Amino acid sequence: MTVYMQVLERTVQQLAGGRPKEEVIVGWSNADTGHGGCVSRSGRGPNRALLRLLVDKHAHLVVYVDEYYTSQVRMCS
Repeated sequence: MTVYMQVLERTVQQLAGGRPKEEVIVGWSNADTGHGGCVSRSGRGPNRALLRLLVDKHAHLVVYVDEYYTSQVRMCS
């Protein structure tokens, strides 16, 4: 196993928190990257590989969360 895959595996295990696959649900979002985004293309992480590893080995369900809704502020009274 390459160092790259070891790092991905460790990261996914941390996200899963050591729970069995049947108990893991992950909310996934893709930040603004690339053209017009706040993160350059070269600065992006391996999103596709990380997501694939999550789905294949560690997460029962991965739910896509629209980035727009994660950055909204709501005033509570």
